[in-house]
Amino acid sequence: MQLLRRTRSHRRTRKKSMSALGRRRRRIFRIKVALTIFVLLVIVALAGWLLRHPEVTISSIVITGNNLTPTEDIEVLIQDELDSSYALVIPKRSAFFYPKNKLITTIDEAFARIEGVVVRQKNFTTLRIDVAERSPFALWCGKEFVEDGERFGDCYFIDDQSYVYASAPDFTGNVFFKYFGALALADNDREDAPIGSTYMSEQDFFGIRPFIGAFEDLGYAPLSLTRMDDGDFELRMDDGAKIIFSSDTKLSILLDNMESILDSDSFREAKDQPLEYIDLRFGNKVYYKFQEEEQKPEVIENVVE
Repeated sequence: MQLLRRTRSHRRTRKKSMSALGRRRRRIFRIKVALTIFVLLVIVALAGWLLRHPEVTISSIVITGNNLTPTEDIEVLIQDELDSSYALVIPKRSAFFYPKNKLITTIDEAFARIEGVVVRQKNFTTLRIDVAERSPFALWCGKEFVEDGERFGDCYFIDDQSYVYASAPDFTGNVFFKYFGALALADNDREDAPIGSTYMSEQDFFGIRPFIGAFEDLGYAPLSLTRMDDGDFELRMDDGAKIIFSSDTKLSILLDNMESILDSDSFREAKDQPLEYIDLRFGNKVYYKFQEEEQKPEVIENVVE
C-alpha cells in the first residue's frame, strides 16, 4: 500500500516537472521567434535604408533613339514606375533592383511607334533607355478604296510588317504605296483606333510585297492594293489599270499568267490603248479589257493553273 502511494506521488511529481519543462520550452520558442522576426525587420529596414543611399539610387534617365516620340512622355512613364517600391520596402530606384523587364513592357505597350527597347545602366545612378522607332513603309487608308486626287481622310503609317503604328498627314502625289481593306485586328474591334493592328499576317505581307514589286519589271507602276470583302484583291496602277486576283492562287502562278498575257499577240496589238483591267481569278482563263466603252473583255485560255 505504501509502495502504491509512493508510485502515485512520483507520477504526480513527474507530470508537474514535464509540464513546467513544456512551458519553459514554449516560452523559449516564442522568444526565439520574436528575436528572429526582430532581426529580420532590422535587416530589411537596414537594407531599405542602404538601397536608398544616393550613390546606388537611380536619379537620372538618358533616352536615345526617339526621333518622333517625345522624350518627356517616355520619361514620365519610367519615373512613375521607379517611384514605387517592392513590398513597400525595397525601392525600385535601387541600382540593384530596378524593374528592367517591366520598364521595357511599359514603354512597348504605351507607344506603338516604338519597335524595340533596350534598358541598361550607364552607372549606379543613371539609367539609359535606347529605343528603335518604326519606319514608314506604306499607308493604310481605310476599308474602302478612294480614287487618287480625292481626300484620303485618315491614313495611317504601316511598317514593313504591315503593323499600323501612327496617324499620317495628308500626302499629295504618290509618296507612299497605299493599302485599303479591312484590317486583321490584333486584339479586338478597333475600327475607330486602328493603331496596334496589322493589315495582314507578317508571312502573307512578306509574300505579297515581291508580287507587287514584280509589276514594275512588267512595265507598270503599282499605286495601291485593296482587299475586297470577298477576299479578292485589286492592284491599281498609276494609269488606272486594275489587276484583279484571288488570294487562293499562288502568287508565282499569277505572275506567270500576267507574263502570258503581255506576250500574247492580241494584247501586243492593242498595247497603245489604255488598259482597264486584267482579271486573274478564273484558273486557266485570264480576262482583260481596255478602256474602250464598247469593247467586250478579251480572254486568253490555257494559261497556268
